[in-house]
Amino acid sequence: MSDTMVRTPDLCNGGPSVEATLAHMQLSQAQMHQQMQHLLQLQMQQPQPQVWPQLPAQMSFPAFAAFSTAGSLPSVSQGARVVRPGRMGRRERTEMKATPSSKRGQASSSRRVKDIASPSGEDSWQMTGEPAEAKEAEGEGEQVGPNMPDLGSFSRKVKAEMENSCKVIQDCMAKTMQDMMTTCKQELAALADVVNSSMNLKWEAAVTEMKGQVEQILSQFDRKLVSAMAEMQNQMEPRTPDIERKIAAVTVGVNTEFGQKLHSIDRHVDAAQDMTQDLKDAIADSEQRLHFLSTTTQAMQAEVQEEVKELQASLKKANEQIAEMTVRMDMLRAAAVTVQVAQAGEAAEEEVAEEAQSESGASDTSSLDPQEPAQPPPSDALWIAIRGNKGCEALELLKLPQVPGLNDPKGSCSMLCWAIASDLQEVAVELLRRPDFLQVNEKHIDSGLTCLHRAALKGQLQVCKAILARDDFSEAQARITQGMPGSTRALCRGLPHNCPIGSTALDIARREGWQSIVEMLQLANW
Repeated sequence: MSDTMVRTPDLCNGGPSVEATLAHMQLSQAQMHQQMQHLLQLQMQQPQPQVWPQLPAQMSFPAFAAFSTAGSLPSVSQGARVVRPGRMGRRERTEMKATPSSKRGQASSSRRVKDIASPSGEDSWQMTGEPAEAKEAEGEGEQVGPNMPDLGSFSRKVKAEMENSCKVIQDCMAKTMQDMMTTCKQELAALADVVNSSMNLKWEAAVTEMKGQVEQILSQFDRKLVSAMAEMQNQMEPRTPDIERKIAAVTVGVNTEFGQKLHSIDRHVDAAQDMTQDLKDAIADSEQRLHFLSTTTQAMQAEVQEEVKELQASLKKANEQIAEMTVRMDMLRAAAVTVQVAQAGEAAEEEVAEEAQSESGASDTSSLDPQEPAQPPPSDALWIAIRGNKGCEALELLKLPQVPGLNDPKGSCSMLCWAIASDLQEVAVELLRRPDFLQVNEKHIDSGLTCLHRAALKGQLQVCKAILARDDFSEAQARITQGMPGSTRALCRGLPHNCPIGSTALDIARREGWQSIVEMLQLANW
């Protein structure tokens, strides 16, 4: 505390001691930096002559070698180096050959000692020992050449001492810097404490002074405010009755106008409430009507759908009945034609019999069979009737016990395929009823189409039923192997022919929209 109190005036007056200390530290750092760079350069230049640095006076060294700047022993010159024989001239090489080796070594060593002992104009660091040792070294100058190992050991010792000296210098410098930094920190801390204490005192004094000034100003403001309020009250007292009258008049007028507006607003609100109630009633009525209409519409829609379903079912039944009746009518027509043909045959036979009886008188007409024609029909009669869309004639031919050409294919197609292609459903059904018709499993050679494919493609329900009723039909799962050729297209004219390869009869019926055939094939598990 005593040191701090003693240095306080100097620190408060600009801090000359701190500035001097900082300047001294900067100067010491610069000197140490230069010495360190010099030492590093000396370590990098080992073969060069040694230049000893300036060391402080208090440094201690070993007894055998002490550093000084007296210059008693000169440094080794750069010129004192061994000259190789390859770099000598012709005369020098001749002299070297003529001179014995011992003399040549002494001469070279003497020359080397002379070069070393030559005076130098520059001051340098040199080795100094005891006077007796120096004289002994001067007496043995001529023997330096043969004692080169001693010089090498001496140089190693000098290098070791230099390294030790560098370490000692670095330690001294680090310690000095640490002491200086500690001193500076202590002085700066003391300075900061002094500055803080002085600033706190100044702040307290300033705050106290400001508080006094503020209290004085507030007291002055209070006095002025009280006087101003008293003056305003004195000025307002004569005007107060007039102002009260005006306020009363304005209040009465405002209340009257406000009451009128409230009354009109009430009337408008009542009217709006009435309108809102009317709208609510109308909306409720509309909702009831809409609900009634929606329920009625749904009921009517359900009834219409049921009626449509019934109509569709009745239509299907009517179509089936019409188809059956058509088949029956065709059969009746065929029977009528057969009867007419039989009657005509009987009449013709009777005429022939009468003529024969009249001619011969001995012929017996009882042996004739009126049911059989006189001659069988040709082999292509059935195909010609089907191709010509002559259903009655084809049905008459199918009633015969034996029909010529019944199983003969025409154009790679059977008679059944031609009948389906010509829309002669009665003829196709009659063909399927005959047990001697053997082409029910016939498939087209190129496309693989069967009679079931063609019937499903044309929508012929009765023909499909008759085909599936045959016990010998086994091609219900047959599939189309390739596109329809020209002959098949001719048989299925008027219908799309883009049936994909691999399609079955069920696929074709579903694609063409024949729902009755689809249901029938599904029920039959085909």
